Amino acid sequence: MNLSIRPASETLKTLPHPFQLVCTNATNVQEIDLSFDHRQISYSFTHLNQVNNIQLNTIIDVQVQVVRDFGISTGMKNENIWTRRDLHVSQGEIHLGMTLWNTQVIGL
Repeated sequence: MNLSIRPASETLKTLPHPFQLVCTNATNVQEIDLSFDHRQISYSFTHLNQVNNIQLNTIIDVQVQVVRDFGISTGMKNENIWTRRDLHVSQGEIHLGMTLWNTQVIGL
């Protein structure tokens, strides 16, 4: 494939992103245009006061305000790179800590 991804070096990085793509002289880059109409997605929002009643590992939609972003952490375990982002979120009078992992971090 001639392309790899790794945590960005703090001394060399010029963009505020935690990863860098490493190319070789054999890497072929081609721009693509993916048109996506996000207006057709329907959500079923769950209020934060219902989170304690939801089964563990259930995927839900929430609409919250981020009170504090503690930042992004990256690391490596068993040759696998992981990324974590810790947030403090609120919805009305309900506050909780939220941890996002890997692809969730990048999509936010």
